Amino acid sequence: MAEAAPLPHAAAVRTAHPSGARAKASPTTRPAGEAAVSGTDALAAVAQGARDGRKVPDEALARIRGMSASSLTRPLTVADGLFRGGQYDAALVFYELAMKKNADSETRAWLLFQIGNCQRRSDPAAARKAYQQLVEGFADSPWTPVARMLDRLVAWRMLNKPEDALKGSGPNGQ
Repeated sequence: MAEAAPLPHAAAVRTAHPSGARAKASPTTRPAGEAAVSGTDALAAVAQGARDGRKVPDEALARIRGMSASSLTRPLTVADGLFRGGQYDAALVFYELAMKKNADSETRAWLLFQIGNCQRRSDPAAARKAYQQLVEGFADSPWTPVARMLDRLVAWRMLNKPEDALKGSGPNGQ
């Protein structure tokens, strides 16, 4: 088995509080007795999930989505690590935050490519949109031909649904 690529850790991100003070959680509707997740807690949950290979909690991802892009120092590094670890929903949040940081053209092309890759399984229509934005906006990018091919593949899968054709064809009808 190949050795796993290093994953991001809490040092790869900083919260809006450089002093290390914990952010106060904003009041939200949640069951009684359930604590709010602060930005610092959310980032720690991402780091822990990346290290352990566990799914990052949805509440932590929602909290991070609400953070400003300037509150993170290296969202692309975190996103790439989460993506390599198979945590596509969590990686998507950080790729979207990196996109908000006004990255250069080459980086923006990579971000669109990876946003499409993160969404390919869970939201194929959104994946196609990201791939098409890359193809239309970054014709000279090395990612453009691959994005064009992946867009066609996703469109074909949406139309033909090959997963459905394979159901029941395995051993013991599985």
